[in-house]
Amino acid sequence: MQARLDGDGRLHVRERQTILFDEDGNGGERTFRLRAAQTIELHEVRRIDHGVVSIVTKGSLDRVDNYDWVRPGVLRWRARSPADPPFQNTEITYLLDYTLSHVLRSRPGGYLLDHDFAFPDRPGPIRRFRLDLEVDPAWAPGAPVPKGIDLGPLAAGQSYVVSLPLAYVGTGVPAAVDLRGPRLRWLAVGALFVSPLLAAAVLLRERRVGRLGPLASVDRPWLDQNLFTHPPEVIGAAWDEGGSAAGGSWTGGGGAFVGAGASASWAAAASGMAAGVAAPSSGSSGGSSGGGGSSGGGGGGGW
Repeated sequence: MQARLDGDGRLHVRERQTILFDEDGNGGERTFRLRAAQTIELHEVRRIDHGVVSIVTKGSLDRVDNYDWVRPGVLRWRARSPADPPFQNTEITYLLDYTLSHVLRSRPGGYLLDHDFAFPDRPGPIRRFRLDLEVDPAWAPGAPVPKGIDLGPLAAGQSYVVSLPLAYVGTGVPAAVDLRGPRLRWLAVGALFVSPLLAAAVLLRERRVGRLGPLASVDRPWLDQNLFTHPPEVIGAAWDEGGSAAGGSWTGGGGAFVGAGASASWAAAASGMAAGVAAPSSGSSGGSSGGGGSSGGGGGGGW
């Protein structure tokens, strides 16, 4: 793997994978772990088979030598048609050229490259892993830059993370750096202190307007006094209109239907009528009127 960090903080990668296919494998798969702010731009995929280089093009995965993104961060390419004979320990090499943006994170006193180059989300080992990293002169590394790394085998799930502190010595501000980290931390600290104050203010306001006070109780004496003295059609009209808030009244049928202090009391009263509680009837009729109211990583392999 050859990687170059440019002056704006973009990581340009040329990744070479030699995959051992066996039996009825379809092709290769590469999973990229991208943080929230990171993006990837895939420039080219090439296939090298017995010294012959072929361009793998973006298109339907039903065709050999096509690639496509099957979901965000997951790239697949086809190496064998379902009608072709099964592979028999066949090695095919692929070259992936891509660029990652926002791989650097801002931190006090500089920046940090914290990137996993070995894509650990894979079912098998990497027999040989090599890495050469180049850093643009606009960056002053705070530790040795990995060059000529040659390891292997790396077991399934094993990573190779480069954590490299950097100081920017170029002009202006690097264009492809994730500057959200410190801002998000300050926002989180602010929210931690502001949220309880907002909650207390809302609670105090609700208490002042009486919305958190106890509901009026509804019992048989209350029903006798406020409900059963009115004709059923008046009660029905009041229910249809949605009840009343504290202090409101419904008029009609020769009398006034006085609110119980909360709309829940009206609901309980109407529920009592609906349950078949007997009430006096009247031949009079009336209307109603309402009131109140690690960056990088990922995996690779076949599919």
